[in-house]
Amino acid sequence: MHRNRLMAELTQLRHELEASVIPQVIESMLSLRLTMQQVKVLSILVVEPDGSSIRQLAKILDVSLATMSGIVERLETQHMVERVPDPHDQRVRRVLATSLGRETIRKLISSNQELEYAQLEKLAVEDLAALVQGVRAVAKVMQRSE
Repeated sequence: MHRNRLMAELTQLRHELEASVIPQVIESMLSLRLTMQQVKVLSILVVEPDGSSIRQLAKILDVSLATMSGIVERLETQHMVERVPDPHDQRVRRVLATSLGRETIRKLISSNQELEYAQLEKLAVEDLAALVQGVRAVAKVMQRSE
């Protein structure tokens, strides 16, 4: 029963922590000057080293080709993506994230990490050591289950 109580408390604490960072995450997202669809497209392209075609992006996000073309054009105007010829089919243009696009997504993701780090610095050393021990144990369990 003790384990169940601890698991329930951990779940509750996680929800409280997530709720406390929502305003900062939203502020970070709003500072991007990108729509949610543009963030989604850019996020997909950042993890695809060879980029993607507009057709593939439209299929992934379940939007029309015309809609995706517009999204890509707006990202291109902001220098977040570039279109290049497909090396295997010159009729197809690949969409790639630019260094600015990659940096934008990195900042979006790392803004949350920076916020967490700032809060962790306020912990007593003993509490920080206990947290490190707990996270290390979770990481070890996750690595074993892969």
